[in-house]
Amino acid sequence: MRKQVAQLSADLAQASTLLAGPLQDAQQPAPPTPEAAAEVEEKTAFAAEEARQIERTAQASYEAIQAQHQSMQASLREVEQAVAQTQREEEASLARRPEETLTADLLQARQALLIAKAAVEQCALKRAQARPLAMLESSIERHEQKLENARSNITQLTGDIREREARVRMAEGDGIDEQIAQASRVFERIRLEREGYERERAALDLLQKTLSAAEQEQTERYLAPLLRTMQPAFSSVFPGIVVSLDTQFKVPEITRKQTEAFTCLSDGTREQIAVLVRLGFAELLHAQHGTSLLVLDDALSFSDSQRLERVFDVLAEAATRFQILVLTCHAESFTALGGRRLSLTPIESLTELR
Repeated sequence: MRKQVAQLSADLAQASTLLAGPLQDAQQPAPPTPEAAAEVEEKTAFAAEEARQIERTAQASYEAIQAQHQSMQASLREVEQAVAQTQREEEASLARRPEETLTADLLQARQALLIAKAAVEQCALKRAQARPLAMLESSIERHEQKLENARSNITQLTGDIREREARVRMAEGDGIDEQIAQASRVFERIRLEREGYERERAALDLLQKTLSAAEQEQTERYLAPLLRTMQPAFSSVFPGIVVSLDTQFKVPEITRKQTEAFTCLSDGTREQIAVLVRLGFAELLHAQHGTSLLVLDDALSFSDSQRLERVFDVLAEAATRFQILVLTCHAESFTALGGRRLSLTPIESLTELR
């Protein structure tokens, strides 16, 4: 009986779920199209039919439970009557039968009585375990109320469907199809424009990469001879140094034990590197044209004495190939450089004109 009641509750819960589905679908915003409205109406009708089928099944189950309960009560009464009849027959038989037969019959009757009592106890246990009839009726009434609420919801959904269908027909009269077609044409035009911009951007990216590669190749091509010419002088002043040049012929960084930016170097080191770069240009011009001239204007003012001696050695060696002119306000600092000292003599004719 409990299984049947549980099955009844499950069927009613399923009916509630089926009715809740269309209600939730109706509460969600949907595009006002005839197809969507027809689909919602079809789902609602299907859910209503399912609910009615479950209601009929529940009513039949309830009637079956009542019939089973009445049958069990009738069986119990029949058992009790049979026991009473058996006792009366046994008492009457005892008065007529011999003692030995009565003893055997008594034992058999006692066994039958025990079996009957066990059957009565089992029926009583089943009756105690079964839900009260009033509770079953209350549960059925509650589920019937749920079904009634579901029917009301179905009626409301049907009205909503009609309203949405009317809105769809009104929207069709406002030219919604033309608006959709126009939006599709605009979308297609924008998509084609975007593809064109993407192709143009890809072409520009390729052009930029190609120009950058060509620029790098040309830079390395005309800077390589200059770097080869400069490297011996740099190695003499800064042992183990590796110099690099950018496209503006500037030294962005040097590499000794580690890479150092040019702006992070001391003033003395930076002016020594500047002198050696100029010397490299002079060496390159001399190698290509046979003549060259290097002019140093008040250079090497911040160099320490040890590093200055190395620079002087490099300048003296280069002076054997081309002329180097040093202009300075600190002549005593360049005494160790050697070479021919020049002095300026006023010209009287120019002085008088002045």
